[in-house]
Amino acid sequence: MKKSMKITTTNVNARFACPLLVVLLLLLCSVPAMAQNHLEAALAAYKAGDYDTAIREASEAIRFRPDIYNGYLMRGLAYCYKKDYKKAIPDLTEAIRLSDNLNKKAFGELYWQRASSYLAIEDFDKAIADYETAVRYYPELEEYSNFSVGLALAKSDSKRKSSAPTYNQPTKGTSTTFTDSRDGKQYKKVTIGRQTWMAENLNYAASGSKCYDNKESNCQKYGRLYNWNTAKSVCPSGWHLPSKAEWEVLTATVGGEETEGKYLKTTRGWDSSNGVDAFGFSALPGGSGYPGDHSDDQYIGTHGNWWISSENNTNHAYYRMIIFDIASWASNYKTALFSVRCVQD
Repeated sequence: MKKSMKITTTNVNARFACPLLVVLLLLLCSVPAMAQNHLEAALAAYKAGDYDTAIREASEAIRFRPDIYNGYLMRGLAYCYKKDYKKAIPDLTEAIRLSDNLNKKAFGELYWQRASSYLAIEDFDKAIADYETAVRYYPELEEYSNFSVGLALAKSDSKRKSSAPTYNQPTKGTSTTFTDSRDGKQYKKVTIGRQTWMAENLNYAASGSKCYDNKESNCQKYGRLYNWNTAKSVCPSGWHLPSKAEWEVLTATVGGEETEGKYLKTTRGWDSSNGVDAFGFSALPGGSGYPGDHSDDQYIGTHGNWWISSENNTNHAYYRMIIFDIASWASNYKTALFSVRCVQD
């Protein structure tokens, strides 16, 4: 199973723009007192989310010692979190140039950092080159799902950018509404091809469901999260949880896996990269949850996960996952809590 870093500070700004591991590199070098004071102030500001101050203090450290990588790295990270990747990349490049005494792991993390910034500005070929250099220095990076998905995304987008589309321009689905007779809630629905789907996540309070972080505001925006056994029977009358085969029909209708993520996602509401909502499906990143303590809930704003009715084995069931523009199948324990999107009978 791939490792996945749960980021508990500010989420990554664009796709995989800030892997964050390289922050640890700031501890590896000792520097003269004046530069060190500014670096410590920059790091404190960075940790507090005050990126403008971090940039200012890192710039002062560079003024005192322009030949050490720490200041460039710190400033590059701060620019990254401000989504100013075009300023981040030159600083990361200078940090790499000056880091001749680092171990291979640290070099790998530096190249990963720059690869993620290239990916954020859609310079896919340079992103791929840096991802591949990073893993040569530090092969264990392939164990992190954030790394492997970022590389796959760069390759996919590079290929798509360089080749002409082989499918027709999408046509927006026909959208209407219906009312759930159980609680009077009204939902949008949309016809895509021969199927009619709910155009928002289900928000029906049932045993075996919860709001992300136990906050009602998350239910209002993203719908509720359900365990698989509840999800199987929670759809309103006349609707049902889709099977794997039914979702694959949807995938084919919107042009295949290469376009599914981008075409089904909403035009706003994703922390990573928004979609174009080409068919009116309006997929939102509701994240995932677990029963009880909300501290294990994660990935709201970046991951969309929807249960389907198909089992993998006795303890696991399949779900459809969208991360960034990538849509794929995954399997998880039936006790996990994911979103539900119903399809009409």
